[in-house]
Amino acid sequence: PYITSSNKPYGIHRARKQKFFENPKLICKGMFSYPDFTYDDEKYYVGFSFTVMIQKYPDYLLKYILAILNSKISHYWFIYNGKRRGIGFDIGVEKFRQFPIVKTDLFNQREYENKVDKILNAKKSNPQIDTTDIETEIDELVYELYGLTEEDIHIVEESVNG
Repeated sequence: PYITSSNKPYGIHRARKQKFFENPKLICKGMFSYPDFTYDDEKYYVGFSFTVMIQKYPDYLLKYILAILNSKISHYWFIYNGKRRGIGFDIGVEKFRQFPIVKTDLFNQREYENKVDKILNAKKSNPQIDTTDIETEIDELVYELYGLTEEDIHIVEESVNG
């Protein structure tokens, strides 16, 4: 009787299930000018201006998806499929669900996961550290995963680098 849909006293407005905060997850801002996803396994709670993704299928490692979503291909996809708002993009849950994640076996996904772990560990010890080399390695893996040609890569790079 105290929790009302009209958010009256004691009401909860758009309550979300604990599993979206208590489980390992990917977090990103709902609006961004470039993909800036992060991995959380420390049970952070975030507000509605963030999107939270938890693992739904055991065939997809979260850090594999993280590598792809932070790649230049992802940035390119958001440029052409996201809703323009201000200086960036407003990406809702439905748009995230449309993002094409290539299915590959867990062995191949672990290569991405290892590179993501290198970045996360480096940033944990020094948030200002330059991880561009590892990010470039991930981009190259993602280009290969998505079957991009040299011409395709050039188009992606020009689009995301301005």
